[in-house]
Amino acid sequence: RAAKACGRSGHGALIGRDRSVTFTVENPRGEQVCTGTMTNENPGSGQFSLSCFGGKFAGRGSYESRTGAPNDHIVARGQTGRGQPVTMVIGLPAQLAANTYGNL
Repeated sequence: RAAKACGRSGHGALIGRDRSVTFTVENPRGEQVCTGTMTNENPGSGQFSLSCFGGKFAGRGSYESRTGAPNDHIVARGQTGRGQPVTMVIGLPAQLAANTYGNL
């Protein structure tokens, strides 16, 4: 079973510049569906955790910054507590992210 949240993300600070950054994801109706934290470990990479849909879906893993075409963006990959994959792309429209990184 797959869970998918596409929408707009908001950050509490600049990812990659501050040690720890909180973020939220809102669905197209403007409802908050996820919250999370990204912790910077090295320039352009670190760890993330997120919780979505009132705690029904949660995951953690690592992220890295990608520069260049079409935009600078962040790709995060990890897994849920049950070992299911989690992929998160920040900085690209949902359709472009799916075309670039496969069926997210």
